[in-house]
Amino acid sequence: MYNKVQFEGDFIKAYGYLGVGAFKTGRLTPPAVRYIDFCYSVYNNAATNKLEALVVGRIVKRDGTGTRINLEKVGYGLDDDERTNFITTKAGKDGVGSVLGVDGSDWELSLNDSWLMGGIHARHDFYLASPRTKDNILDSTYGATVTGRELLGLTTFGYTLHPNTRLGEVYVCTDRARALAATFVAYQKAFDAARAGGGFSKLVNTNTS
Repeated sequence: MYNKVQFEGDFIKAYGYLGVGAFKTGRLTPPAVRYIDFCYSVYNNAATNKLEALVVGRIVKRDGTGTRINLEKVGYGLDDDERTNFITTKAGKDGVGSVLGVDGSDWELSLNDSWLMGGIHARHDFYLASPRTKDNILDSTYGATVTGRELLGLTTFGYTLHPNTRLGEVYVCTDRARALAATFVAYQKAFDAARAGGGFSKLVNTNTS
């Protein structure tokens, strides 16, 4: 597990100095300090959630009437039922759940990575809430969806897919050393390599695409 100093140092190396003026001064601005503290809290809460498992997958979106509007594309995914049953991971003492519950203006990719890294360092199981289809993993602009990025992180840092469990597909830590050695910098490098080499396609279940 990262301590606070390790987390901040690796976070900055991976994502850069954050905040207006930070590049000029070489220091984090107050908003950047608050954001990193926020991410560190989510990291710790993911690692210490009571179920000792996390749930990854696409977000089920709704329109103004509450109608689910992207089910045809994602098949199934994270909805209110999952947030209620598995509880959400947020910053603060009450945010120790299994489904990342931070969205909207507070959500950033680096925050999502922090949540995932907490689970990896704790060697938690990761259950899939969405099928591993091309639509759910591949993205023409970024190379991969957020779900694709998450699955890449798991396979990079010592996880193996177990396809036939009572709750569906689950990624289980089978290489403790690789999971404990996971870093944000290595995660970024793995993402860049997979994007350049088409590595995300290997994550797709060809039987569901």
